[in-house]
Parts: sequence; structure tokens; C-alpha cells
Amino acid sequence: MPKFYANLHRLLPLSLLLIPVLYLLTLAHGLVLGDPTEYTMIAHILGIAHPPGYAFITVLGKLFQTLIPFGDIPWRMHLLSVVGGTLAAACLYGIVKTIGTQGNSEGSEQSAVSSEQSPVSSLQSPSLSVSQSLNLPLLSALFTAFTLAFSADWWQHAIHANPHIWTGVFLAFNLYCLTKWDAAMRRQGDAGTRGRGEKWAFSRPLAHSLTRSLLFLALPHSKWSPSPCWGWPYGSTSPCVVHPPLSAPPP
Repeated sequence: MPKFYANLHRLLPLSLLLIPVLYLLTLAHGLVLGDPTEYTMIAHILGIAHPPGYAFITVLGKLFQTLIPFGDIPWRMHLLSVVGGTLAAACLYGIVKTIGTQGNSEGSEQSAVSSEQSPVSSLQSPSLSVSQSLNLPLLSALFTAFTLAFSADWWQHAIHANPHIWTGVFLAFNLYCLTKWDAAMRRQGDAGTRGRGEKWAFSRPLAHSLTRSLLFLALPHSKWSPSPCWGWPYGSTSPCVVHPPLSAPPP
């Protein structure tokens, strides 16, 4: 049985393909009255939507409308949301799996040390092997991804043209990069932070380049490098989780 679970966990990630399949089966085919129609038209003519303008989805939508060789223009624009909804769920899967795998490895090391020190603890090894063969981090990651992907609010935003789904994509991707960054630094220790861990550092400027609605994306960075920002009273500086490019000086 443990060997069966060990082989099964290699195929389980393929179940994530169920997300875009169900999105495509329920995807809107024509114009959706309201803002989705505006986003479709504005992307088609490269215009400016209602404030704040939604430049990102306008440019990306124009690429989808131009490069995809099949389907009507509204369908191509709705397809953009399918891609966004799937990407965010995949990032969430990666976040939970990374954290769970890291916790599993640390727990295994501690149990190995304790088993060497005390022969009584070796009696717990069968349950530990069963837990590892079940691959709980993988199952937890799949459950989390499906919970987001098939929640009512997320699903309905993933099947019609809208920019809000991409706000979630940016958030999920940024947190995924930060999670991988943290895991790489933990594996290598403080001496290795300039090596493998730095490849995830591009997530820092990503947080700075987003809209004001994503201001809180800078908060996770405070764990590694707090930056000075405007404090109280005005004009003074103090350690703060918000990076200077995101914090404006007082008028």
C-alpha cells in the first residue's frame, strides 16, 4: 500500500488540469453585458477604460485577441480570464506544497535525531512512513488549489472578461516567489542567500509595480528586509514594512 501511494502522488498533480477544463466548459461565448463588454471593446481598439484605465488587461487582451487564431473576439477575451484563474490556482498549489514539503523535511530530521537518541521513538516509524507515503503536502496543496478555483466568486470571475482576476494572479504569483525564496534561504542558510535564493528576488519589484489596490503585497517582504518609511511624527523615519516607493511623503 505505501508503494501504491508513492506511485500515485506522481500523477495527482495532473488533476489540476481539471481546473481549465471546467472553466472552458462554462466559459461565456459571447458578449457579457456590463464591464466585460467594455473591457473587450477597449482592448480591441486599444482605448482607455473607466478609471483607473486598466492598461494591463487592455494590452494583454489585445494580444489574446490578435494572436489566438480561433474563436470570436469576446470568447478570446474571456479566455484571458481562464488563463488567469488557472495560473492563480497553480501558484496557490505551489505555495502550500512548498511550505508543506519544507515542514515535512524538518519534521523528518527531528524524528531521525530523536530516534537515534531514544529507541522507544522508533516504534512511531510505521506511522511516519505512512504519512510520508500519503504525501500530505501534495494533497493539501491540491485541496487548497481546488478550493480557490471552484469557489463561487473565483469561478464566475474566471469565465468572463475582467481585470480583477489578474489582481489575484499577481498576488498569488508574488507570494509564490516569496515562498520559494524563503525555502531556498532556509535550505542554504544565511551563507547561501546570494546563491539560489536570489533568483526569486524579482518578486520584490513586482510588488512595487502594481496598483495601489495591491499595496499589501509589500508586507511579506518585511520578513527579510524592513525598510525605512515615513513614520510619526511626519518627517521622521523608522523601520516599516512598506518600502519607500510604495509610501508617499506627507503633503
